[in-house]
Amino acid sequence: MSRSNPNQLSCYLGRVSRPTTEKYLQGRRPGTYLIRDSSSIPGDFVLAVSESGKVSHYIINSKGSHYQIGENTFPDLSSIIDFYKKHFLDSTSLIEPLFRVQAQYPFTAKDAEDLSFNRGDTLVIVEQNEEKWWTAMDEQGNKGLIPEPYVKKLVDLQQQTATPPQPIVSPQSAIDQRRSMPPPVATVQDNSNSRRTSVPPNMRPNQSPADTGGTLYVRATRKHLMPYDDTTLAFEKGDLIKVLRKNDNGKWFGQKDDRTGYFQFNYVEIIPANECPD
Repeated sequence: MSRSNPNQLSCYLGRVSRPTTEKYLQGRRPGTYLIRDSSSIPGDFVLAVSESGKVSHYIINSKGSHYQIGENTFPDLSSIIDFYKKHFLDSTSLIEPLFRVQAQYPFTAKDAEDLSFNRGDTLVIVEQNEEKWWTAMDEQGNKGLIPEPYVKKLVDLQQQTATPPQPIVSPQSAIDQRRSMPPPVATVQDNSNSRRTSVPPNMRPNQSPADTGGTLYVRATRKHLMPYDDTTLAFEKGDLIKVLRKNDNGKWFGQKDDRTGYFQFNYVEIIPANECPD
């Protein structure tokens, strides 16, 4: 039987104490789980699961060539996860893993429910409750909302170590790589103060020709159509748009042919100055 590296599992949190594990899982949806190192038997693991209003801890014994839970044996940790996704433990099967992320950029809390962190910090995601805002807990036990584009799954970063390191991209590039995400539904007013509908400060677009007195053109990366809002600029994927004004809330004002209106900046990509029509 073969054995896998536990670091290849997103649910593996390493050396986490039982009390900390219970902080992570208490009150979570039944079937939420993680795997940690056993604190009493080196080399063994523990499968911790939220079920029936409690946190259960199932010891995973290492038997050299295989692992064992109770009377069941498995070749590797992945097989344990797969098995208990289809079979009950005590009162639930495995449904959703907790996982760790590492901060790629620093973030300062803007609201009371936010969680501040520094670049390089490791956080545990305890709930993916919004598309771009997740609930996380830091190593001190503080919990709050964090912007998802600021972090990367730790398991993904660990798997990248076998390949040449890539330069860390800017926050704007992080947004560019997530253009498929639905845009925030901000109001048209430039002074909108709803954090859930605005772009976090250091995720805002970098300086462009429009900022320095030049003309900025962008190309639509997807369709933008809101027929019931006459302040919105409609366009099709591939259309060329002239940017007249950029706003910090993520809504830009632009012109296409003889029409003007607002649009979300993450629906477009900036065209290099040497490719602009002017």
